[in-house]
Amino acid sequence: MVATDEYARFMWIQIRARTSPPRDIYVAVCYFPPLSSSYAIHNSSDGDHFTDLYSDITRFSAVGDVILMGDFNTWTKDLQTPMHDLTEDIFCTQGIDPTTIGMHRTSEDHLGPTTAYGRYLLQLGESHELVILNGLPCFPSSHFFTCRPFGGGASVVDYAIANPDLLPYIKNFSC
Repeated sequence: MVATDEYARFMWIQIRARTSPPRDIYVAVCYFPPLSSSYAIHNSSDGDHFTDLYSDITRFSAVGDVILMGDFNTWTKDLQTPMHDLTEDIFCTQGIDPTTIGMHRTSEDHLGPTTAYGRYLLQLGESHELVILNGLPCFPSSHFFTCRPFGGGASVVDYAIANPDLLPYIKNFSC
């Protein structure tokens, strides 16, 4: 573990690269309690629950690639972080046709609301040029529900989000 936030919402793990030049991967293992919980209400530095994570992503992406994984207690429907033509640049430099990967995602909870946490997560991804991996066409079994509460219902609250240049190296991803 290389870092954690004071409210124990996430911790960072470093995977050392054995490539030349070395570019390590930093994985944030996350749990953000529901906004309605007393823990979430009383444990935020400024009301924006993603501020500390945002700062860490800035720090770690300067020296490596970033992956966020975990329970964000968020609903994003089937929205993706806006990439602003980034996909073509990344994939073409690696000799990959971006249409084979596809950036439009699907989600089982596409009819549900986009929550406040969902908006934070989408903004965070856009700011750091990260993509939501759940539901991408290159991972056909990754769009399913990830949460089935005891009382019934289902939703997608667990996400994997990464630098898009890592996509060609991810061989399999499913929920």
